[in-house]
Amino acid sequence: MKLYFMKQKVIDDLKENMLTLHTNYYKFNTNDWIMERYEYDPFEFFMEVPDFELSMLDSRNIGEIELENCKILYEHLKRISESQASDERLWAGLCNGVFYQYVRERWKYPTMRQKKPELDASTVVSRFFFSGGGRAGIFRNTLAKCWWAGQSTYDSMNPKHWEMLDSIGPEDFATKVSDILYSNTFAANTDIMKGICKGLSFYRKQGISLSVKDHIRPTMQYLNALGGSILLDMYTEDEIAKEVINSIERARTGKESAFVVEEMQEELEDNIIDDESDATQMDEINIDYQEYEESQYVDVEPLDAQSILGSPDKVIYGCKVIVKELVSGRYMEPVIPKEEGVGTLYPLPEKLLGHSIGDVVAHMGKKYEVKKIEWE
Repeated sequence: MKLYFMKQKVIDDLKENMLTLHTNYYKFNTNDWIMERYEYDPFEFFMEVPDFELSMLDSRNIGEIELENCKILYEHLKRISESQASDERLWAGLCNGVFYQYVRERWKYPTMRQKKPELDASTVVSRFFFSGGGRAGIFRNTLAKCWWAGQSTYDSMNPKHWEMLDSIGPEDFATKVSDILYSNTFAANTDIMKGICKGLSFYRKQGISLSVKDHIRPTMQYLNALGGSILLDMYTEDEIAKEVINSIERARTGKESAFVVEEMQEELEDNIIDDESDATQMDEINIDYQEYEESQYVDVEPLDAQSILGSPDKVIYGCKVIVKELVSGRYMEPVIPKEEGVGTLYPLPEKLLGHSIGDVVAHMGKKYEVKKIEWE
């Protein structure tokens, strides 16, 4: 597959005249109208890569499709540098060239009704080109956003290269990418990203759904404020994960989890900087980091779902269950897989799913009472 840049003078012309040209994205299934607009080739060769296709646009949630596209784009375009991946000419070339039809269908332009010309033109620019400078343009463009999300979460040292991205999950995917990766520059730090994803993975493994508005966004704001008073780069992956869990638990239950260090929390409350504050306030915070690390360091204990969440009230994936066979009085521990679709779910454990302590389940002529449920 040959990749092409869109020439800068073409980008400038199309964006400048988008108020009248945007209707072409609704009407035309191919980019022939772009080719016919100019007396020269609007594209220039960039590089050649093995052929690939983007995720099929089917009945799946669009978040699942975009998450898969993050993997596809990054895996096939690893060769490009961050500088090249920040170049509007590359993504305008892909969105208006080889993937023109795909991007058009992804946003349902073939069937979408036009609204206000100014709004329609603006959304075409943000989806097929860059709208706004720097990171704003990158994370609004349909394909650039996916490459950068992949680049930020790909872990070459982990056999499960995409564990971080999978922990973010497809639910409200675009919003999570914006809140976690675009809105906060600390996400560029690998250990911080690993910690954030480890915290989110903790809840995913317990089958607990998180709201972007109520849980994830406030947590990112909390980390941002935390970074205003101390250097987040000093934190280990596990320490960041615990801060994420602390923040989410405060949002979920209104309580601190057992991981919050009281002295540090008081210091954070004294030093949190308002998002609207002038950046010079940050410069006034002068910390002797070596002394700070020695005085504030606490040993990190392994994440323990039991101490954070308490026992689950019913049998679900990822839990440990003890049952009693009522005739023989024998206790058993049926194996419940960590996650749905991972590992083998045998008939008895399958029947136990959804039951609570005291419930009796019949299986193969025997009856089993649920005696204990706790997190694995």
